Amino acid sequence: KTAILLTHPWSVLGGDMDNNVPETLCKAFAHAGYYVVRFNFRGVGKSKGRCTCRASGERKDVLKIVDMLTGNDKIKNSKECKQYAKLGIPKLKRVLLVGYSYGSMITNSCVRMRKEIIGYVSVSCPFPVIWFLSCFNTRNLWEGMLTVKPKLFLCGTDDDFTSESSFSDYIMQMPKFNRRSVMIEEINHGWWKKEVALGGLILSWMRKTWKMEAKFQGHLIKASPQADEIEDDIEEEVVDGDVDNVTLKKKN
Repeated sequence: KTAILLTHPWSVLGGDMDNNVPETLCKAFAHAGYYVVRFNFRGVGKSKGRCTCRASGERKDVLKIVDMLTGNDKIKNSKECKQYAKLGIPKLKRVLLVGYSYGSMITNSCVRMRKEIIGYVSVSCPFPVIWFLSCFNTRNLWEGMLTVKPKLFLCGTDDDFTSESSFSDYIMQMPKFNRRSVMIEEINHGWWKKEVALGGLILSWMRKTWKMEAKFQGHLIKASPQADEIEDDIEEEVVDGDVDNVTLKKKN
């Protein structure tokens, strides 16, 4: 009973849930047997509301959907949750967040907000410009990303926003335990015609990662609640472990 939640690029530059990356990944994950959700952030497409300059609203969007998928008591009697229940989908216990571009900045920072969130996949996160995309709210977003839960960082060597050295520098600041990062040669920010291969890479990582789940669960440490824009308990402390960073080279 695992769900995968996908998020899209920045709407200001035309990003929405029909972007080539989340759309293709949605099909790949569904074909693999997972429950998959992709949606438009507030103010995008038919979604109500307006986008928020500091990304607080978009983070709430992600958490609301997680609560809906897992039957969280806070919203189980809401109109949206009742409509969702009519679809006949069972209550899910685990949610993996998969964010692309701007969307990865959002989902990465939500991982510690719910115990049902089991980890995140960050595809082409624009680390160097998070300060701009969040209107200087970098600290809150960055602290939310620091987790011992499984996390996979993916980026192309020809990315339009993040250089190879910059990508490496940012990843090295993340907790080492359950961390894996991969750079793929000759891939830019758009991932055009490489989306299916991207889905396969993520699925392979998932299969390998959750074989170690029992060991991972033993490293979770409860911590005291901390304040944030979204008032939720911080569920863990940072624990160091192994690191595995690789670059995939294109075969001739």
